[in-house]
Amino acid sequence: MERFIDLWALAAVVCGIGYIGWVFYKQLLVSKSQHWPAVDGTIINASLGKQSSQTGPGRTTNRTYAARINYRYMVGSRVYSNNIICIGGELNSSFKGRAEERLAKFPEGTTVPVYYDPANPARSCLERRGEIALFGYAIGSAITLFGLLILLDVINFGR
Repeated sequence: MERFIDLWALAAVVCGIGYIGWVFYKQLLVSKSQHWPAVDGTIINASLGKQSSQTGPGRTTNRTYAARINYRYMVGSRVYSNNIICIGGELNSSFKGRAEERLAKFPEGTTVPVYYDPANPARSCLERRGEIALFGYAIGSAITLFGLLILLDVINFGR
């Protein structure tokens, strides 16, 4: 049992550090995207995404909402399509109004600026920012710290 807990704690440390690395990569994309050129694109589909899950003994229903936006743009003679809104990642929210505000910014059929990576025009976004950095770093750090505390026997699960 002790070996299982140590392996689990080590996995938590690796996952936490990996998650922090992924968030850092997303922040690098945000930084790089500030220099990407823009072309006109067209919103081809915009809808409200809703995800429901039931948790807890009382089977409480949790809902999260997100804007689902697909757009098409042309670089040179090639047509691309994508659904990335924020290049640095987006947070889903339990507040429906937040997703509806984003949908109002990008109604179907409208022409919008699409920012694309000149080295890889298939990589694009509608907004050159991210929403996950602070939250992502906090979650990754908490997972890593929890794993380290177990490995250092600060948290002792009946061993």
